[in-house]
Amino acid sequence: MIAALTLSILLQLTPQEIYDRADWWVHLEVTVDETSPSGTRSLTGWSGGFIIDDRGAKLVITVAHIEGRGQTARRIMVHFRDYLRLEPQPAYIYSRHQSYDIAALRFSDENFVFPGQVARLGSAYRLRRGDQLVSLGSPMPLDERFYLSQGVFNELAARGTEIRHTCLTTYGNSGGPLVNMNGEVVGMNFRFTKADEGEHSPLDSTVLLPHHGTPCPYSIWSTARPIDLIRDTLPYLRRRTR
Repeated sequence: MIAALTLSILLQLTPQEIYDRADWWVHLEVTVDETSPSGTRSLTGWSGGFIIDDRGAKLVITVAHIEGRGQTARRIMVHFRDYLRLEPQPAYIYSRHQSYDIAALRFSDENFVFPGQVARLGSAYRLRRGDQLVSLGSPMPLDERFYLSQGVFNELAARGTEIRHTCLTTYGNSGGPLVNMNGEVVGMNFRFTKADEGEHSPLDSTVLLPHHGTPCPYSIWSTARPIDLIRDTLPYLRRRTR
């Protein structure tokens, strides 16, 4: 028991070390065509994501709501954490689990090989109240594509399908990984509660794009999908549920 605790302490990383090592963390720029009774308009937004290995295939995990109701994703560009070395790559929605708001993207270029490390997956179910966490995302309206915030784990909710935590998030943080201090992904952000209204909102950057002058609200608490649940949906996602 002492040896296990010692190993856990030794593996603890600083937020800066987590940030520097997360080459599997990506920024997504998404252009959608939105159809309504008044016509069709084009919207561009962004969100986060992370690269995993699934039986040898590299998938980008993000939220299903990058393509909302009445919208069709026309263009998805994946920007890498190591953006000085890797050019952005086009991708497409391969499959999604709408109920859990999870999507799997694949790179459009079949010859593209991601040279970095994939995300190491931990377990949200091992978290204890007060455990330190780091949220990695792309919140608007910041110019920095790769942004880090810190907080703590509060609880598992909705019968274990949601993580409540205190890392600061806002629009555009959707799909961004939630990471423990061992550098393991334990969740994926998908919703936050506004500090100014107490209202639950999806972390959807396209909501504010027509209103650039509007102050951007921030969370009083944030909600993430446990990585355990995402891992359990992989067999479903492999069936290409587009």
